Amino acid sequence: METEKKWFLVFLIITILYAAMIFSLSSSSEPPGSVEGKRTVPYFSHVAHTVLYFGLAFCVFETLRRYPDGIDTNIYMLTFVIVVLYGISDEIHQHFVPYRTFMLIDIFFDALGAGILVTTRFLLEKYFNPCVLR
Repeated sequence: METEKKWFLVFLIITILYAAMIFSLSSSSEPPGSVEGKRTVPYFSHVAHTVLYFGLAFCVFETLRRYPDGIDTNIYMLTFVIVVLYGISDEIHQHFVPYRTFMLIDIFFDALGAGILVTTRFLLEKYFNPCVLR
């Protein structure tokens, strides 16, 4: 197996495991920062969603970047769309978990995390050191 394909598979596995971790966290009736479904730390959920989905966007971006035959579409937009769709599916899943609800604000913070990663990567590649990031 070529080195390029090996790295693609490594990042694909990391991305799947990371997405599974998010799914596991959202399956809990008492996520970190809450007790009996009530938030105990102000804004913890918003920060957590932003950070977690920034990380997911990083994993997705790196996986897509290493796709063996290349991708014909805009990798930045594709990363953003994949992560936001996963965030929407996660909120739908939470709707069926006791003490959890579907919240549009959580999808906003998921998209914010993905948007920060995509924008940062784009700016770094375009203006600072394009050779390192490709």
